[in-house]
Formats: sequence, C-alpha cells, structure tokens
Amino acid sequence: MVVDARERLQGLQSALKERGVQDVKFCFAQDKSVPMSHIQKDVATALQAYIDRKFHPLPKAGDSEKL
Repeated sequence: MVVDARERLQGLQSALKERGVQDVKFCFAQDKSVPMSHIQKDVATALQAYIDRKFHPLPKAGDSEKL
C-alpha cells in the first residue's frame, strides 16, 4: 500500500503531538510552479527526520549569548 504525503503528514502530526510538540512552522517562497504534493512530501520528510533524530542542532547566533 502506497501512503500519500497527506496521510504521512497526518501520521506525523500524531507522533509529534505524542512528543509534546505544539506548533511547527515552515516558510516557503511563493512559487506556484511547485505542486502542493511536492511541498507536502518535502515537509513530511523533514518532520520524519526530526522524529527519527536525524538532525544536527545549529550553533547559536553570534550575539545570542548576550541576551
């Protein structure tokens, strides 16, 4: 059975809620040439990587330690 990106996102939403995630935001350039299904697939892939802990934290910005 092939799961489409929307179904993947719904499953990932449940997994994120179970981990206490309350809000996730993405910013995209307004490019109508990219189909929504492609964007959904990319977002699902990024969220799955987060859940699987396949990421590296970014270092703090240069002046953020002064706050």
